[in-house]
Amino acid sequence: MFGSLDLLPTGFNLTLDEEDELVKSVVNFLGHRRRDKFAFPLLITLYSFIFATGLTGNLCTCFIIWKSRDMHTPTNFYLFSLAVSDLLLISLGLSVEMYNIYESWPWIFGEAFCVFRTVVLEIVTSASILTVLCFTVERYLAICFPIISQKVLGGLSRALKMIMIVWFLSFLLAVPYTFTAGVFVSVTNEIHNQTVQILDSRICAIRPDYWEPMLYYMAVTTFLVFVIPIFAITVLYILMGITLYKASRRPTSDNRFKTSGTKPEQILLHQNGEHHVWSRQSTVRTIRSRPTRNPRRAVLKMLVAVVIAFFICWAPFHTQRITAFVTRLLDKANKSTISDAATKFQEILFFTSGTNSPGFKFD
Repeated sequence: MFGSLDLLPTGFNLTLDEEDELVKSVVNFLGHRRRDKFAFPLLITLYSFIFATGLTGNLCTCFIIWKSRDMHTPTNFYLFSLAVSDLLLISLGLSVEMYNIYESWPWIFGEAFCVFRTVVLEIVTSASILTVLCFTVERYLAICFPIISQKVLGGLSRALKMIMIVWFLSFLLAVPYTFTAGVFVSVTNEIHNQTVQILDSRICAIRPDYWEPMLYYMAVTTFLVFVIPIFAITVLYILMGITLYKASRRPTSDNRFKTSGTKPEQILLHQNGEHHVWSRQSTVRTIRSRPTRNPRRAVLKMLVAVVIAFFICWAPFHTQRITAFVTRLLDKANKSTISDAATKFQEILFFTSGTNSPGFKFD
C-alpha cells in the first residue's frame, strides 16, 4: 500500500489492490513521491549548500560591481549580467527543486507560477551563454586587435546595449513556452470501465499536445544557444592564447638596444635647479627588473575559468534535451532497445543537472 490518491471523478470505492495499482502507475511515470531516508538528507544538504553559496556569491558580485566605480568596465558589466541570470536561476529554479526533493509530485504552486517560472528559466538559459559569448568576443578584440577594439567596442554604453540585446533575444526565444507550458494531469487509468484522472499526478511541464513540436524547437535552440556558442568561444580563447604566447616570446626593448649596437638615448632632466642625466636603456632595465603582473592575462584566466565552469554546469542540461529528442525519434522508428538505453541515460542527466522535467518523458 503506497497511500491514497486524489482522483477525478470522485466517489470510487477502491480496493487496496486497485489503489496500489493506481499509485504504481504514477510512480512508474513520475518516480517516487518522496526520497528514501538516505537520499533525502544527502540531496537537501547538497542543494542547500549550492543555494546558499550561489545566492551569497552572486549577490556580492552584483553589489561590488554596482557600488565601485573602478569596477565599471565592459567585462565586469557582462559578469554583472551573468550574476543576475544566476540569481534568477537559483531563486526560481533551485528553490522549487529543493521542495521537489521532499515531494516530487504533485505540482502545488499553481498555473501562473508554472508558466512564469518556465519562461524565466528559459530566458536565463539563453541569456547566460549569450553573455559569455559577448564578453569572450570583447576580450578577443581587445587582445588580438587592440586598435580596432577601441573603435568598435566604444566603452560602457556599447556593452550595456549588447546586454539589453542579449536579454531581448533570450526573451524572444522563450516566447513559445508562454503558451505550451502549463499544469496538467500526467497519468490517467481505467477503473470500473471509466477513465479516471489521478489529480496527484499534476506536473508543470510542456503540455502533451505540444511535445512533438517543442522537442524539435528545443533541439534547434540547443544548437543555437549552446553548441554553436561553445564552439565559437573555444576557438576564440585558443586564438587569444596563441596571441598572448607570441607576445611573450617577442624580444624586449633592452635586447634590441644590445643587438642594434646603438647607444642608449641620454635624457636631460631639470629638478630643483639641478641637472640630471638619465639613460633610457637603464630605465628600461629598471622597469623590467621589477616584478609586474599582466592584468590582461589575469582577466583572461578568470574568464576561462568562468567558461569552463559554465560548460560543466550546463552541458548535462542541454545533453538531456538532445537525448529527449533522439529518444523520440527512436520511438517513432520502433528501435525500442536503443530507445530504452537513451531513456535511462536521460534519467541520469535529469539527476545530474538538477532538472526534474517528467513532461519530457515519453512512454
